[in-house]
Amino acid sequence: MDMPITIPVTMKYESNAQIQEATDGGVLGYTDVREQNHRVRVIVHVPYGQSYDRTIHLLTHELTHCWECEHHMHLSRTLMEGLAEYTSWVRLRADGDRAELRVIETNPALTYLRGFQQIRRMVTQNGLCATLAELTATGRRTSYR
Repeated sequence: MDMPITIPVTMKYESNAQIQEATDGGVLGYTDVREQNHRVRVIVHVPYGQSYDRTIHLLTHELTHCWECEHHMHLSRTLMEGLAEYTSWVRLRADGDRAELRVIETNPALTYLRGFQQIRRMVTQNGLCATLAELTATGRRTSYR
């Protein structure tokens, strides 16, 4: 029986300027995965001062990337971002937050939008469990690039 891997995750609130400086800009948050002394350390960076719903969106998105990393998923960037957006969309939909759902559904960043649309289509056709199993099992499958 496989034992689950537990990776400690730290959340770090930063200013938007700090986040933009640490990345190439144009992102709302990011996940930093580092290995120190043969241990993986994950820091999820999110901007402070955001609404509750935006913070939930960002945290869910970044924690999905942690899950992808833990499961050694090697998908295209479009699918990785799409899965992260899809999980955020599902979480926000459970709260009934229409405004933040629209942010995901109309994202001007095409990598995120197209990935979300593709994952949503896959889940609609196959169900969530089958979609996650397929993505986890196939990694870089040509049809999913």
